[in-house]
Amino acid sequence: MGTTGLQHSYLESCTLMTTKIGITQRVETVEAYAEVRDALDQRWYRLFAPLSTVLIPIPNAMEKMNVYFRECNFDGFVLTGGNHHPLRDRCEQDILNYAVKQQKPVLGVCHGMQFMSKYFKAPLVLIDNHVGEHTITIQANRWGFPEGICTVNSYHRHALSCIPTNFTGFAFDKDGYCEAMQHNTLPFVTCMWHPERDTSLPTWFHIFLKKLFQA
Repeated sequence: MGTTGLQHSYLESCTLMTTKIGITQRVETVEAYAEVRDALDQRWYRLFAPLSTVLIPIPNAMEKMNVYFRECNFDGFVLTGGNHHPLRDRCEQDILNYAVKQQKPVLGVCHGMQFMSKYFKAPLVLIDNHVGEHTITIQANRWGFPEGICTVNSYHRHALSCIPTNFTGFAFDKDGYCEAMQHNTLPFVTCMWHPERDTSLPTWFHIFLKKLFQA
């Protein structure tokens, strides 16, 4: 199939993908080229592939974010993991302002969970030994996360000092730090681990994604 055929095939498939998810990106500075770049792990596209959604990376330096959100007509958002940066913080602040007002679903992962926590006035604390794998205990929740003990990946150095107002924590590590939480009324869900990096992601996580973004 030639380039034109590939492009046509992609555009044709996009018309069948009615769920449009805006996804945030980390900020990378490349000194050799004097460039500041937005970057997104390609594994995010693999994670969402079973849902037939369109992931649309959101530029961190975009002006007039509300116009961009409205024109793209996003069905929901993902706040990904990665670094903190002033441009990214402003972008994600605008996303949450918009999502709260429009009641759009949001998934916050690692950095995304931390940013959402700070947005809702719950500070973070530094912790040790959270790079690698560790066990968590999942409690009752409304999003289909199975209750019980499971092992998750871990790449973070901060944890929530408390659970934000109007949220309920439903997964905790052995030290009692919250590893997943849900908003009590809005369709906001977070987890501190990276599902996109899990090569053997359980089926229930895709069921959760479909429930959050396509219910």
